[in-house]
Amino acid sequence: MTEESNEWTELSCTGTSPSARFGHTAIAQDSFLYIFGGQGLTYKNGTSLNKATPISYNDTYCLDTRSLSWSAVNSNESESDTSMNSTIFSAKEDKQEIIRPLPRNSHSAVVMENKMVIFGGANSETGPMNDAWAFDLNLHIWERIEYPTNMVPEKREMHTACVLGSNSCCRTSSCMYLVGGRREDGE
Repeated sequence: MTEESNEWTELSCTGTSPSARFGHTAIAQDSFLYIFGGQGLTYKNGTSLNKATPISYNDTYCLDTRSLSWSAVNSNESESDTSMNSTIFSAKEDKQEIIRPLPRNSHSAVVMENKMVIFGGANSETGPMNDAWAFDLNLHIWERIEYPTNMVPEKREMHTACVLGSNSCCRTSSCMYLVGGRREDGE
């Protein structure tokens, strides 16, 4: 949306853009927009829209808003892993293990300490989740976040999250707060 005309304008972007999806998250850091995950639909030959198969993603894309160029930034992987595996082996000679979250949609994401932090979400195979992950926006590496057993949030999807300043519950300068959503029991 432009301030001058108060109208939406479609941007013409270059590079490797994400596939059509919904239920993904987007965060902004400096002049970059990152999106993670989401859900798309796959169609077999002749399949109508009401018989499409849902597919969740665990890929990450970045839009440089200065150059209007998209790029895939999947921790050294070029495509989403939709096989429900969170461990992927790189093509490097040392066979370094690459870890990233399971495919998901309807999760939340915030920016904390130069990292995109995601929580929860769901996919058709595992249902709602309660795991948390941090994606380093400089190194493009995922790290699973472990939390104390007395502070494990319920599994949920379709919730929202925000970051607030320091609090006695946090070991860092800020905390991620989760609000609402649908739990594993559908409530």
